[in-house]
Amino acid sequence: VIEQLPFPDQSFDVVLTTLMMHHLPDSLKRQGLSEIVRVLKPGGRLVIADFTHRKERQGQAARFHAGGSRVEDLAALVSAAGFERVDTEEMLPLRFSAFPGASFVRAYKNRA
Repeated sequence: VIEQLPFPDQSFDVVLTTLMMHHLPDSLKRQGLSEIVRVLKPGGRLVIADFTHRKERQGQAARFHAGGSRVEDLAALVSAAGFERVDTEEMLPLRFSAFPGASFVRAYKNRA
């Protein structure tokens, strides 16, 4: 459960989440990101791979995903959790595709 990870502080060099964040409301994302900060070693890396929906499909996507699907919003939550050097990348689907695109958020925990 992301809001209470069963690992000691500063256990990992890298945390990777895949295709999960879009299912979570922002409050749970914030809790989870705080836990990820706790279990990452100083200078550790976070990588999030998740779905992104085309702008014209935002309403449709919201019916299925509690936490929305904008990579900019997720990156803002990652920054607010205290991560630095946050960067994003999107791979949007073809216009006629029923499947969402993918997005990546990469960031580092402060070394201090």
